[in-house]
Amino acid sequence: MGARSSTPAPPTLVLAATALIMTVSDEPLGRLLFEVISAFAPCGLSVGLSAELDPFGEYALAALMFAGRVGPIGLASALAVRRRTLLYDYPEDRPVIG
Repeated sequence: MGARSSTPAPPTLVLAATALIMTVSDEPLGRLLFEVISAFAPCGLSVGLSAELDPFGEYALAALMFAGRVGPIGLASALAVRRRTLLYDYPEDRPVIG
């Protein structure tokens, strides 16, 4: 069995962003969902909704664009807690020079 990731899956991010933007916007669901999905997928498509949103909606779209650009695997590996084992020791004595 593989280890589970601590970052949300892409459909969860898209649905959460859609729900957040729906609370501050009166746009129809189809137009809003197209904008959110195209923000997550780095394809460059838009229906012009990002210019009509308030700052909270723009920040939500910007965060989704960043998460889509980095990708779920890159985001999970960046947020994963790692422990490194040192394979070396620093010298404890001062070197004798001259």
